[in-house]
Amino acid sequence: MFESSQTALYAQAPALLFAWASWCFLHSLLAGRRIRNRLISRLHLSPQHYRLGYVLFSTLTVAALFYWQLLRVSPPAPAGVMWQMVRLLFGIYGFYMLAAGGRAYDLREFLGLVPLSEDLKPIHFTREGILGKVRHPWYSGGIALVIAIGNTPLDRWDWRLLLIVYLVVGCLIEERRLVNELGRVYRRYRKEVPMLIPRIKPKKK
Repeated sequence: MFESSQTALYAQAPALLFAWASWCFLHSLLAGRRIRNRLISRLHLSPQHYRLGYVLFSTLTVAALFYWQLLRVSPPAPAGVMWQMVRLLFGIYGFYMLAAGGRAYDLREFLGLVPLSEDLKPIHFTREGILGKVRHPWYSGGIALVIAIGNTPLDRWDWRLLLIVYLVVGCLIEERRLVNELGRVYRRYRKEVPMLIPRIKPKKK
C-alpha cells in the first residue's frame, strides 16, 4: 500500500510541483502593489474589498491543493515514531507562532475586514510580544507547519521544499520593503532580533 501510494506520488510530482509553483506565482503577483492598484481601478473595488477577495482566493486555492496533495496522492504515514514526534513539535511551534503573531498584528486589517490603513499613514512598527524575539513569526510558523504537514521526511521531489523556498524569498522581500520604509530603525532592529528563529535568551548589551 505504501509503495503504490509513493509510486503515485512520484508519478504526479511534475503536475503537483507545477500547480504549487503556479499558486506561488499568482499569490505574489496579486499581492504586488502595481497589479493590486490596477485591478482595484479596473474592477472599481476598495482596497479593503480587494484584500478580502485576495485572502479568500488564496485560502480556497491552497485548500484545494492541500486536498489534492494530502488526501489523494500522499503516502500514508510510515511506522517511524521519531518522525511523528518531529512533526508534532514542528506543528506545536508553528501554531504558537501564528497565534503569537496574531496578537502582534492587526488581524482584521490583514483579512480585509476593516478599511486598510497602509496607504493612509506610515507603517506601524512595534517590538512588543513575539516581535521582540523574532522579526517574522508568521513566516517562521508557516515554514514549521509546512514541514509538519507531510507524512514523510523531506526529499528532493517534495512539494514542501518549494513552499519553504517561497516563504523564505517572501520573507526577504518583506525585509527589503521594511528597510526602505523604516530605514535606520529597522536596520537596528535586524541586528538585535533574528529573522526566523526566535532568540530564547535576551541579547547581552
